[in-house]
Amino acid sequence: MMLAGLPDLDQPVSGLPGVAWRAHLRPSDVVVIPDRLALEADVDGSPRLRLTLMRSATRDGATTGGRLDIGLTIEAAVAEVGAALAAASQSAAVVVGAFEIGLLELDAALGPVSWAPLMSPRLLEPAWLSRARLLLDLPPEAAAIAARIVGEDVMPLRASLHVAYRAIAPRLRLRVDYDPHALAIRLAERLGAEARTSDDAFAAAIDALLADVTVIRVDGDVEAVDAPHRATVLGLRLADRFVTRDPMRPDAISLKPAAALPTGRERIDLSQPAAVLMRGDAARTAMPWDDRWPYMIDVATYAHVMRAGGAVCDRAVLASFRVSGTSWSSSLIGRQREQFRGWRDAVVAEGRVRFGALDRARSEVALAVRTLGRRLHFSLAARREG
Repeated sequence: MMLAGLPDLDQPVSGLPGVAWRAHLRPSDVVVIPDRLALEADVDGSPRLRLTLMRSATRDGATTGGRLDIGLTIEAAVAEVGAALAAASQSAAVVVGAFEIGLLELDAALGPVSWAPLMSPRLLEPAWLSRARLLLDLPPEAAAIAARIVGEDVMPLRASLHVAYRAIAPRLRLRVDYDPHALAIRLAERLGAEARTSDDAFAAAIDALLADVTVIRVDGDVEAVDAPHRATVLGLRLADRFVTRDPMRPDAISLKPAAALPTGRERIDLSQPAAVLMRGDAARTAMPWDDRWPYMIDVATYAHVMRAGGAVCDRAVLASFRVSGTSWSSSLIGRQREQFRGWRDAVVAEGRVRFGALDRARSEVALAVRTLGRRLHFSLAARREG
């Protein structure tokens, strides 16, 4: 069963196989994140992995290229998690979270510790993130490596899939207070100035610095949360403040220079979402999430919740969001514009609002102005970063 919309993760569930979280406001649901990558079985039960080599017509018959047909499946430990919950006499609905985008890498072994890529990293859209079948043309260098592998009658291939999972950041009953500039300096000392690193390494560095009260002050019982889960949540909530991300490589991040971070105190409450709070009863009536327009799901949800009452805007600064010319938001502007149109037209078709020709014209003008403004804003951010 797929969980509709973007699950709001609460506390991690420890002691289970795989990666699992409780769903916020739905404590009977356990969200399992797919974390298994395997070869797809063909109709005869054999792994779907075929290699075709092309050779030159010269005497040496050198390999000039090739083609690789490979099938991969991405799975979650649903049965194992369900069995573990049953063994612990815990009643829960096990649901599977959905990825948004993935980056597939395929490498071949050159030796015990040496690997060479067989292809350039391949971006996979959501439709490919449960089962992916790829037909890859191999350049001569990669085909030569594959030919040697076949000649030795072994197939030491390594497939890696880095995925992005859209969800509201999970909660921990902790509050952290930190100085951005001082923390950036300590991160640079641990990972290297403006270092290119990974989400896991960044999260581990942040978690390790919790012991340094001169940099980060923590309210709450730090030891009450498993260290790996604590590090993951800290990394999720602080990443946009301290790193930049390559939009073409979801797994690649780089530390911002310490000089780019201000001196002062900032506070994050990890038990609350970033900036929007809703009454529990009103939020529950708006469920399940309407995921027909994934990049408009926040607006669609707010509109649904507001049927139960009004909204109050607090002009105090409650959260900050990174603006970068390389962020995913900058590449999604056009898609968000089209999804807004789809959501708007659906609301009108359902008869929820009166919407005439003049209203539609005003809506299109406002949408065009907003889209242009966002493009200019991100363009300026990119110039500042460049």
